[in-house]
Amino acid sequence: MEPSGRCRGGERDPSVNVPPRLSVVIPSRNRAESLRRALLALGGQRAHPGTFEVVVSLDGEDDPALPILEGFRAPYALRWLSRAHRGRAAARNAGAAAARGEILWFLDDDLAPAPTCATAHLRAHAGDGRRAVVGPVPIPDGGSPLAAYRGLGFAARHRRMVRGDYRLRPVDVYAGNLSLPRSIFRATGGFDESFDVYGHEDFELARRLLEDEVDLLYEPRAVAVQYYEKSARDLARDTVAEGRTAVRFARKHPECLGDLPLAGYARRGGPERHVLGCLLVLDRWSGLPSAAVVAALAVLERIAVAPKRFLDRAFDYLYWHGVNQELVALGSRGGLSKRLAALRDASS
Repeated sequence: MEPSGRCRGGERDPSVNVPPRLSVVIPSRNRAESLRRALLALGGQRAHPGTFEVVVSLDGEDDPALPILEGFRAPYALRWLSRAHRGRAAARNAGAAAARGEILWFLDDDLAPAPTCATAHLRAHAGDGRRAVVGPVPIPDGGSPLAAYRGLGFAARHRRMVRGDYRLRPVDVYAGNLSLPRSIFRATGGFDESFDVYGHEDFELARRLLEDEVDLLYEPRAVAVQYYEKSARDLARDTVAEGRTAVRFARKHPECLGDLPLAGYARRGGPERHVLGCLLVLDRWSGLPSAAVVAALAVLERIAVAPKRFLDRAFDYLYWHGVNQELVALGSRGGLSKRLAALRDASS
């Protein structure tokens, strides 16, 4: 796996010649202060700084984080590269291609790893076996109502994944706090860069890892706290993108369709499906329903109110809006029910 496109970059402490055991790969785009926090947290790891390096992959050539990286005094080897904006999958691949460590640890820039996080990832890869390791990304209390809402979702996921009898599925794997051997990552082909907007590139990689007989493991001690700083409009945009990439994932791995919300459309009541279908038709021609939902989310954000029932329905609609956009772009005809049926038929 080699990254496509031209890169430029730099490094601090270029005198370090011994390859580290662990390479921390951080994709980032226009979030300089979040990135600074992540770099500071990595400086507080209990693992010796000589055991790991940090490779920052900027998804854009004029990212505001460049001055921070050029002046950052890190106790570990720090390198960075930047390239034209092509999405998180491409940024992760570029960072992984520049990494020297035996183990790759993908870390999102809005996470602050606990002091024992690097050690937990390293220990999880000790001994024999082929494995990819996912660590928790809890959202702390005391943030915005929107962050609290997202925190509920993570807490539910954690309770499920921490059970001793639970076997991880591809849809349980998120690349924000994920480690695996560099040799396996490269042999598998890395992240699929056709996922150029938010969502599902990590599920897609996990599915190919399973096909290559790599175990998917959850390590509760590899904690990286997530500071959820997205605005309501940012989250709305990402949710629409998730709907689009869900269709791409289902087309590439139809055997996983039953694990996606896509499979739940047929289980909705007839009146609910009818209303959703009508709104999506209206959205296609006018854009009014999705614009109204985003505006309502922005108002709730300003007044710091986040009723869970409304948020559930709002983000559910935006997801299906993205699904419908992708199906239309693929040339599917008819209403959403027919388009989804065609997707299932094509996947069977």
